[in-house]
Amino acid sequence: MNGQAGLAYPTFAFPSCFSTSRVTAMQAVEFNSTAHDNIVELPPELRAWNGRQVRVILLAEEGNAPADAGVRSFTALSLKTQGFRFNRDEANAR
Repeated sequence: MNGQAGLAYPTFAFPSCFSTSRVTAMQAVEFNSTAHDNIVELPPELRAWNGRQVRVILLAEEGNAPADAGVRSFTALSLKTQGFRFNRDEANAR
């Protein structure tokens, strides 16, 4: 593992999306930050990364949404099956 300021970060090798014959080594780092004025601040232990080309994936936490917003589920279902004949061959033919 590679790291700075005593932190350990895993190094991964990913194929470059621009060439199938080239492999790019990357360090994966996760931290929380608040974006402002189109800027994402690096934590102090990563300031040495200033000026480096990085690949960024942004994940926004939606903390204000209720946990069950838009989620529907069945709590109970009752079917009358008396007199129903199940035909396995007919069901498999569909």
